Amino acid sequence: MKNKIKFTVIFILCICLLYGCSSNSNIDYSDTYVAGQDSQENFINYYNEYYYASSGDNYYFVRNGFLYAIDKETRECYPLCNKSDCLHDREDSYELRKECKAYLNSTDDQVVYNDGFLYYCIDDEEYDKDGNHHMLERMCRLSVDGTKREIIYTTEDYTICNFRVHRGYLYMEAAKFAADEEDPNGEKSASLDKAELLRVASDGQDKAEVFLPYNEYRKKYKYFDIRETKFYGNHLFLRINYSKKGKSKSTIFNVDLETKELKDIGDNLPLAYDARLTIFNDKLVFNGDGTKIYECDFNGENLKEVLDGSKIVKEYNRFAPYSNDGKNLFISVYYVNPKNGYEFKLSKKLISCNKKYEYTVHEMPIKYRAEIGFDKDFFIFQKDKDEKTPLYLINKSDFKSKLIYKFP
Repeated sequence: MKNKIKFTVIFILCICLLYGCSSNSNIDYSDTYVAGQDSQENFINYYNEYYYASSGDNYYFVRNGFLYAIDKETRECYPLCNKSDCLHDREDSYELRKECKAYLNSTDDQVVYNDGFLYYCIDDEEYDKDGNHHMLERMCRLSVDGTKREIIYTTEDYTICNFRVHRGYLYMEAAKFAADEEDPNGEKSASLDKAELLRVASDGQDKAEVFLPYNEYRKKYKYFDIRETKFYGNHLFLRINYSKKGKSKSTIFNVDLETKELKDIGDNLPLAYDARLTIFNDKLVFNGDGTKIYECDFNGENLKEVLDGSKIVKEYNRFAPYSNDGKNLFISVYYVNPKNGYEFKLSKKLISCNKKYEYTVHEMPIKYRAEIGFDKDFFIFQKDKDEKTPLYLINKSDFKSKLIYKFP
């Protein structure tokens, strides 16, 4: 009997080691987008830090520390608090603001959804038993029904810059900054000392690990600068800008999320230095230096020109595939001064393509960059989130806009 019990325990241990005992054992590892468990990349613009999340009946976003919901049916937008006597984001008192259920006190406007939870980052502080003061950053998650709040990860050493949740893991771009240094003019600034991509189980049950040592790439790629990140299937794609022999270059890294193997697949791709990257139809889609849009496989092979914007909208010279909604690819149209790349003119025209790259040119109600594909029915637009400009939805059927929220 004892031998039978011993054998059963060993067998169970072997199964746990082989498949894992965390919630990750239920993950679908198909090499395509799997709703509910994968990062919602079409609701995120990494570089400009536009973050929205989709779940059930609502979309969610954060502005100035408050969590808002947009009802998918009524299109009404409101702070996510049910207290009848609360002023929410119109409250002047900081102490009363903290009592609002919608107030997350988040460090920035980032929020992502995964498997019933909204993830966000907060600043916090505490004193140890010796009275020493500690400034902390905490990654937290809130159940969409509002009943459960949890701390997933806490750090005193890092500044968390960006994060995603994908296939059972929370990924965090984390930076360490050197102490403030004074330049000859007396100005103080903090320099980047270390940058890493950290990974921890999305329920916080495992210890965080360094998934990618960004500092190692900074040694090889001069002026290493991450411009875009895209999680998709079993991959993380990074679009990188760097300098080589005095020339500005751009490339794409493909990182295998299981083996951590990193491949530079951009050497033979006609990437523009300011290229936009999205994943559409299980392909990488990006723009070249001129007016052309390309697709290729995840390993950089089978490169194919799919569109030439100059044959569609002649008076503009840049066509950028920022994003898609799973059904259509969206290409923003603008003009860049060839003599000064910082001077550009945005267009009201937007090109949409189906999966056969059959295109339609739309006239938008405003000058617009489709930086977020959003859902199959609407775009979302805010001219300047830092200035609290109004929030609009743009209907994809008639391209009319609707004001849904004015921030105080």
